Amino acid sequence: MIRSDNRLTKVLEVIHSNPGIQFRDLMKQTGMKNGALSHYVNKIESNGMIQVERSPRQTKFFPLHIKDSDQKIISALRKETPKKIILHLMSEGDEGAEFSIIPIKIGKSPSTVSLYLSQLVDDEIVSIRLDNKRKKYFVKNRKTVDGLIDSYHPGLVSSAADSFADTFNSL
Repeated sequence: MIRSDNRLTKVLEVIHSNPGIQFRDLMKQTGMKNGALSHYVNKIESNGMIQVERSPRQTKFFPLHIKDSDQKIISALRKETPKKIILHLMSEGDEGAEFSIIPIKIGKSPSTVSLYLSQLVDDEIVSIRLDNKRKKYFVKNRKTVDGLIDSYHPGLVSSAADSFADTFNSL
């Protein structure tokens, strides 16, 4: 019974320190096998101790205190290209950035940037404003994004699987 409680506590600790963590990363950080981790995750979820976001290609785990709007930001910051876009727009401040500059600054193709930028706008993380008849992109709530980066750095802002996951998420 003690071993079970230790494993349960370990899973909860990893999720709390890494909001938005995916199952495979949770498996690596806890050192548990797929079946054992599935058991503990299901137990924790059924007891209402975590939030689980399921999509066709991935499952993400969040502590209960993370708001839905913050979950979207955290999820975006855990992927390479959206993270680069957000960080670039944050560095531009109130000036914002025109689309044509963003692919150059982050080193991605315009089509890739367009795909992720559209998703960031849909998720209400990024907004668009007209400035002298030109579209400029801005981080919608800089204070919230700054707070999330500060709270969960470095795990949130740098993920080992960024490039690999980003490639498959764009397919």
